[in-house]
Amino acid sequence: MSLPGRIPRRATAPALALVLLKLFTGSPAFASGAVAPGALRADRDTIYVLPVQRVVEARARPDDPALRAAAGFARSYDVSASHGRLRTTSDMLAGGVGVHVRRFGGLGSFGAVSIRGSASSQVAFYLDGVPLNQAQYGVVNAADLPIEALGRVDVYRGGAPLEFDAPGGGVVELVTRDDGRLWARAAVGAGSFDTRKTDGAFGATQGATRLTVVGQYLESAGDFAYRDDNGTNVEPGDDVDAVRLNNAFTSRAWTGRLATAAGPVALSLTHDRLDKTQGVPGTGSNTALYANLATGRSVTGLRLDPRTPGVVAPSLLLYAVRNRDRFADPQREITGGRVATDDHTTRDGARLMTRVALRAANAFELAAEARRERYEPGTEIPVPSAGPTRTREYVTFGAEDRWSPLDGRVGLTAQVRSEATFDAFPAGSPYPGALPRPAVSRTNRFTRGTLGARTEVARGAFGTLALRVTASRLGRMPSLEELFGHRGGVHGNPDAKPEELTTHDAGLVLDLSGAGTGAAPRWTELQVVAYRTDARDLLVWMQNSAQVSVAQNIGAARLEGVEVAARAAWTWGLSADLSYTRQWTRDESDVAYWQGNELPGRPGHEASLRLAHVARHAPVRPFAELHVVGAHYLDRANLQPVAARALIDLGATLLAPGSAPLELTLECTNLTDRRAYDFGGYPLPGRSLFAGLRYRFDGKDESL
Repeated sequence: MSLPGRIPRRATAPALALVLLKLFTGSPAFASGAVAPGALRADRDTIYVLPVQRVVEARARPDDPALRAAAGFARSYDVSASHGRLRTTSDMLAGGVGVHVRRFGGLGSFGAVSIRGSASSQVAFYLDGVPLNQAQYGVVNAADLPIEALGRVDVYRGGAPLEFDAPGGGVVELVTRDDGRLWARAAVGAGSFDTRKTDGAFGATQGATRLTVVGQYLESAGDFAYRDDNGTNVEPGDDVDAVRLNNAFTSRAWTGRLATAAGPVALSLTHDRLDKTQGVPGTGSNTALYANLATGRSVTGLRLDPRTPGVVAPSLLLYAVRNRDRFADPQREITGGRVATDDHTTRDGARLMTRVALRAANAFELAAEARRERYEPGTEIPVPSAGPTRTREYVTFGAEDRWSPLDGRVGLTAQVRSEATFDAFPAGSPYPGALPRPAVSRTNRFTRGTLGARTEVARGAFGTLALRVTASRLGRMPSLEELFGHRGGVHGNPDAKPEELTTHDAGLVLDLSGAGTGAAPRWTELQVVAYRTDARDLLVWMQNSAQVSVAQNIGAARLEGVEVAARAAWTWGLSADLSYTRQWTRDESDVAYWQGNELPGRPGHEASLRLAHVARHAPVRPFAELHVVGAHYLDRANLQPVAARALIDLGATLLAPGSAPLELTLECTNLTDRRAYDFGGYPLPGRSLFAGLRYRFDGKDESL
């Protein structure tokens, strides 16, 4: 921070002088004793000249140093730049290296995340350690995750730490925000397509207790214009201009986190609540005007850690998750029949982690987790009824040993984790009108493991260059839908086996912390990684008849790629983040007309560049993003191509004059008004505008 060189007489009271001198203890005069505290009291008229401190504008690194030092490849993403803007968590993840988000429309629509070409069900999501993937379907809608409540998102590509599931693609860990000792934020905004956004956040600390509360409201009519291709993307002659109908949504969410201490134990409680209603518009060429969906989600996690970790440091997490989904298709537009459902899912579990510090260079970790999940389907139309309750009991045990000799220059990691699921489907009619079925139960077991090595090729005063290599055996348990089916034409396969994926990756990681003088960045990070994944026993929905499909283990695939991720920040306020993924995919399933094809929904090229200028005293803070997605296919037969697209977003934050704590944000997404389609023939909106006003309050830190 900077300080004027002179202090008026009125400001030289002893208490203030002592605080200022404490703050600037690096002053040579104070360190050498040239200015004694007694002299301050004796001479009230003396003007003391304090050294001017250089302003450092560079953004802090968004991740934990332990994440950068771990084996394998992971990256943290700072969410604070997205606060107060018209963005969802899926929008933020879309810029991540190795990450592809399949969008089923515009703002508020379903966002399915793929990592390194994986299926969306092979990506595990966690909120402050609580697992979010449901056993029934296994896929998480990233657009519904509470972006205003997040401070950081960690993305693990391939393998993951011991406490997380590793279903094959990777893990996304959402970490709630903590903006300071005493702070508050409030924002309102509006934009194209009758979009309105309101959010507020508050945080306070008293002793060992810290409280954070965040609320957010978002709604939009979603009636954007698009080019309807009439379902014939190779015949432009029948294309017409259309408006997206039945695409409105309203979302309300709040998140709270309380951290405190009780004797030798540190406790933290996180609770997140979402309520959302939305239309289900169908594809761009087959619009549904009346189908709708209402979603409710409640996530609660209580974590207990030792306040002063010793040689043995146990940590316990207790969690409960509740989901409710109500879908209605009153005019037979999507399902082919009049349907109204009311499904409930409950999940309760506990995870115990124990870290043992064997020696200074060696750490051993044990994990045990158990949870029980219930899926209770309900039907209101055509006949009010409750379907059979499906249950899953999940148990896992694991161990990990990390050895880092030579002052941390070398790191070796060995991890093994054994998992088991015990699934049950009671006897009865699976849906109204169906014949009764006998009770079915199934036990699946899978053991995964990871070996990783890291060595520092170079280490200096300004950073390190490290080589990392990992090999992992990963897997995904079949979902309850794949085992036992769903309503109507979706039949289960109790003999379904876990999907198995073997992944190898190697790369260089550069981590620099420079002086930041001139054109040199304050800090720089670079990852260059090559990977290969071989997948076997992939579950594929096969059409047994015109109206019946069954999940079968016939899929196999090879995925190879190169990932480049670079980011840097300069002392004068500029920050840059570049991600590029080049990927090759090959379908190696037993189906003849799929063999050798590219996997659908996996673009060969994807790149993202984000630039921002955040100078502390600058009245205007511009930002920009370029997102390029290469051409790919929608279907496994490679008959439905999707053209490449490049979308540009521009915006700026304007600070109020003087010291007023107000910010005005103006942004334009899809600046060139590109009319594009994404996954499954769902159109994306064209040019969109948004303006938001944000209030910031940061209380004084009283710890001095």
